[in-house]
Amino acid sequence: AIAVVLMYFDFPIVPIFPWLKIDLSEIPALIGGFAYGPVIGGIIVVLKVILKLLLKGSATFGVGEIANIVGVALVTPAAWLYNRNKSKKSAITGMVVGALVMQLVGIIANIYFLLPAYGIEVDLTKYVFVGLIPFNGIKALIVCIG
Repeated sequence: AIAVVLMYFDFPIVPIFPWLKIDLSEIPALIGGFAYGPVIGGIIVVLKVILKLLLKGSATFGVGEIANIVGVALVTPAAWLYNRNKSKKSAITGMVVGALVMQLVGIIANIYFLLPAYGIEVDLTKYVFVGLIPFNGIKALIVCIG
């Protein structure tokens, strides 16, 4: 429920790509994944998207909601590594690995699905290096510190 509420508060951080918006809804998913395992963390991400769709609908015909696969890519590896050996070191390692997986999944998902589904044409090199990598890096940092 907290994740759904946090999804409502989003804001852009890369002015030239205003559709890249950060929300803090992966924080409860990461906490849930650390507490109950990676599957539960991933389920929290999926459930928050479904609940938001039911409550608010979608302004992007579901494409923006599908983009939350990037949140799953952060939460599940982090929770998996942490749950193998519950320690501060494994939590930090898990979050770093999750952030790297998030970067990779974010780039692939945007180039091959999200941008074409939105009908957006951009200079991919500029988009990846000026938009996605900084955006996903900042989002991962905020979520992991949060």
